[in-house]
Formats: sequence, structure tokens, C-alpha cells
Amino acid sequence: QRLDTLVMPDAADLQGKKLHWFEVLADAEAVVPRANAKLVESLQAQGLAVHLVTATGPAFWQVHERDVAPELINATTQSAQAWADAPGPALAVPPSQEPQSKSRSYADPADWPECPLAFACAGQELSGMLHRGAAGAAVGVVIVVAGGPQYRAGAHRQFVALARMLASHGYPVLRFDLRGMGDSSGEYLGYHHSRPDIRAAVDALQAQVPSVQRVMLFGECESASGILFYAYQDRRIHKVALANPWVRTEEGRAEVMLKHYYRDRLLSRQFWGDMVRGKLRVGRAVRSFVNLVSTVLKGRKTLRAGVQVAADDSLDALPLVAKTAEGLRRFQGHALLLMSGKDYIAREFDEVTKGSQAWAGLLSGPRITRADIEGADHTFSRAEWKAQAHQALRDWLAAD
Repeated sequence: QRLDTLVMPDAADLQGKKLHWFEVLADAEAVVPRANAKLVESLQAQGLAVHLVTATGPAFWQVHERDVAPELINATTQSAQAWADAPGPALAVPPSQEPQSKSRSYADPADWPECPLAFACAGQELSGMLHRGAAGAAVGVVIVVAGGPQYRAGAHRQFVALARMLASHGYPVLRFDLRGMGDSSGEYLGYHHSRPDIRAAVDALQAQVPSVQRVMLFGECESASGILFYAYQDRRIHKVALANPWVRTEEGRAEVMLKHYYRDRLLSRQFWGDMVRGKLRVGRAVRSFVNLVSTVLKGRKTLRAGVQVAADDSLDALPLVAKTAEGLRRFQGHALLLMSGKDYIAREFDEVTKGSQAWAGLLSGPRITRADIEGADHTFSRAEWKAQAHQALRDWLAAD
């Protein structure tokens, strides 16, 4: 909780200290964002020793695919090694930070507002964090993490913030690591095989908070789709909140690239500047565009054809688009679609569901609510986007 209150200290509070500032840039030609560069210059002008280091790598704090930034790891490691090798007095531990005695006694864990859990799933042990909410609550929430490698805190600790917000409004919340992810044991099998994990988490929530009779599942991207594969099979699940659900196909991705990426490129001054200066490989660009159009046309034909599914058929053999649609169709509770305004995965969902026979009419029923967060990225990483998403979720969950 203290992490949520931390802010950058003023230069006056940092006098006598060395500050190492690391910027992750998309490529070698990128420059440090002007706002950050101005802040570094301001700190230096106030007499603070600031060492600015740049490294190229992915924007790992916001991308869907949890990626690694090797250059950043190397840069921070080298800096830390230099600190250790630098001459100077040994660092003293302030009295307030001295290690606590091992004999320190704690209150009963049942009284903790947040407490760690370990529970069984298919012969493995899952790790989770329980946020107790209000005593006697009848409705609880299970947060399912997205595809791996991922951790129950979520990108930029979004699931921590979400769980604490919901718990502050009385809802007990359990966020947990799937098998083979985070602190849970076993092998990660992917969101198509997350049903045992979700059931184990719902069981664990009810075991810890017996008053909970109904459960809302929250998932983002792949975990939102995994929820659709499970929710209809468990009568305890009365609501599902799906943030930017994953229904990606190569054809759907091509459709989004054609409608959004290429449109933005054609409106870009840099694109036409590269064209004039001869930096654009026109032949390769034309071939890429033609292949993209061919993929789009093939995908539209496939989506229109649809898949015949009987009421008692297993979902496992269905293609992803039909599988997610049938999962939602079989679920009898209410669903919230929480959609980001600037996210290709959200746009893929819109394109696929609009052109798919399997999804025809499914999103127009009274059980489906949609909330669009304008301008938001995939994980609602800015404070204002997060606040809007929380408000939409809270209002919808309270509307029983």
C-alpha cells in the first residue's frame, strides 16, 4: 500500500545522492521523451548528480506479450556493480529499518485485510492473495491473470489496484497465479486449459469467505477468453467482466492492420517524407499490402460461413472465434465488455465479432453491457484510464 503513495522526491531531498535514471527506447534512433529530458536537466541544474542511461527494448510495462528488456537488465546490473565497487563508508541501516525479531508475534491471519493463500489444483499448488472485503459479503470476485509469463500483481500492478478498490467497496477478492506462472507450481498450459485453475480459485475464495455465494470473474485479454470457456459450467458464476477479450486470428489481425495501421500510415507526414526521400521500399510495401488484403478476404469468408455447434458439444475442438462465442452464449449470467479505445486487440474483437456468424446477435442482448474507455491502452495504464475502468466495473457490479 505504501508503494501506491510514493512520488519522485524533490531535488532538495536528494542532495548528496547520485541518481541513475534509465530510459527504455524503442530503437537506437529514438530519443528520450522531452518531458523526461527536461526533468533530468532541471535536477542537474539544481546541483543533483544525475546519470542518464538509455537502453533499447520493448515497452514491457504495457505490452500484451510479457517481454524482457536485456539491455535494461545489463545497464542496471552494471550500475549496481559500480555502486558496490565504489569506495566509501558502509551503508548504515537506520534504526527504523532494522530487521524485526523473529519472535515478533502477529495477529490472527483471519483478521488481516489482505493475506497470502496456497491452494491445490490438479496436483499442484497455486499461490494467491486474498482481499477480505466486508464481513458477510455474498458476492466475491476472482481475478484471472492474462497469458504468461504473468504475475498476480498484473501489469503496472493493475490487479493490486483493482482488488483493493473492489475490497474497499465490500467485495472479497482473490487474485492468483495460474499453474506454472508466478509463484504457482506446475507447467503453464495456456488459457485454453485454465478451467481447473479457475475452479480451484473459486473454491478457495468460498473456503476463506464462506458467506460468498455468487462470484464475478474478471479477466483481461487471453484470460477473458479463458473465462468464457469456464463460466457456463459453474453455477456460482453470476457475472463475468471481460477486458479486451482475445479472439485473435491471422485474418482478424490483418483486418485491423488494414483498417487502422495502414490508415494511420497514409495520414502520417513521416510516411510521405520517407516516400519522397526514397527511404521506403515501395515494391516490398506493395507486396505486403496485397498479401494483407488477400488474408482479409479469406478471413471474411471463413467468418461468414460459421461453425455448426450442438448444445451438448464440447468447446475444445472449436476454433477460437466460435469457442469464445459459444462459451458466452451458454453462460446465463451477465457480462461486461471493458474495451480500450486505443488497442489493436480490442479492435480485433470488434472486427471479428462484427463479421462472424458465430457472434451474430450475441452482443445485443440485455445480458451484455459494454464500457469503452476512450484513448486507453490495453492495460489502462494511466491513472485516468484506470479510474474510468474501475468506475465502470464498480457501477456494473453493483447493478444486481
